Amino acid sequence: ASLPQQRQDFIISESKCLFVVTDAILSGEKEKEEKQRRSKVTIAGNCTAYVIFTSGSTGMPKGTPISHGSLMTFCHNACHVTGIDSHSRMLQYANKGFDASIYELFPVLTVRGTLVFPTEEDKHDLSRLMDFIEQERISEAVIPPSLMSVLPYRVIPTLKTIVLGGETTPK
Repeated sequence: ASLPQQRQDFIISESKCLFVVTDAILSGEKEKEEKQRRSKVTIAGNCTAYVIFTSGSTGMPKGTPISHGSLMTFCHNACHVTGIDSHSRMLQYANKGFDASIYELFPVLTVRGTLVFPTEEDKHDLSRLMDFIEQERISEAVIPPSLMSVLPYRVIPTLKTIVLGGETTPK
């Protein structure tokens, strides 16, 4: 589910971002248009890579800037600990507005692995999701514990790492 337009506008305004990655860009729909706007830049480690916002449940959402240096340290450690490499195929399951998506997006891309996007229908049908994971040869996934507890058992030879996160783990 996407964020309401008012919240999107607020986040873009507050973060003062110059570029927004959208589903249209990720799917390649705007590839030609965006290629024309791209240019090479040098980025210092202390420059902001992204801004993550709180849910705003106690008032207005608050943004926390994350530097490129911090992001790269995180990516290096995530890859080192879990074995993410250029052969990895990461399932992109989390909503891009949640912090779990950071783990799915950046580490695998920094080592030139593959980020694999299921459809919303695949995400909401357990059988389809399992078929997708198997057919797309997913090797890494971040799964909420509540989903993991209801997924049907299936041996998927390519799936080597599952990270549970985003909520408390049921006993």
